[in-house]
Amino acid sequence: LVFWLEAMSLLGLVGNTADALACTAKWLQVTFAQDGIQFIWNFSNAISQSAMHVYISALPFCPSNSLLSSVLKPKFHCLAEVFAGGFREWPSVQLILEGHTDYVTSVAFSPGGKRIVSGSEDKTVRVWDAERGVQVGSPLEGH
Repeated sequence: LVFWLEAMSLLGLVGNTADALACTAKWLQVTFAQDGIQFIWNFSNAISQSAMHVYISALPFCPSNSLLSSVLKPKFHCLAEVFAGGFREWPSVQLILEGHTDYVTSVAFSPGGKRIVSGSEDKTVRVWDAERGVQVGSPLEGH
């Protein structure tokens, strides 16, 4: 921080530093929260089996480029080390949308990407929350 302030002073831009730092703080909060969501999505099965899996398996396999990894791993000196098979970035989360009883024939995302709509040979149309993979409301029948 002090080296950055020194550079900003040399550039005559100290007046912009408070706003820039506030913007950075917001970005860090959002990034940390997004990392937390990814952490839960990727490790919730193991953690739900045993709370200690937070430390035994989840934190050691947390991607090396994640904010959680850089902030939390140094605080826990007895974590297992992952020498192979670890991730640098969070993997894509794959959700299985369960509900249709026959072949799915069409799928579309809402314009904002928050919802997925699927139509099936079971004569239903279902709406899903794209982030959580849960059905929104009751199926529309007879379609």
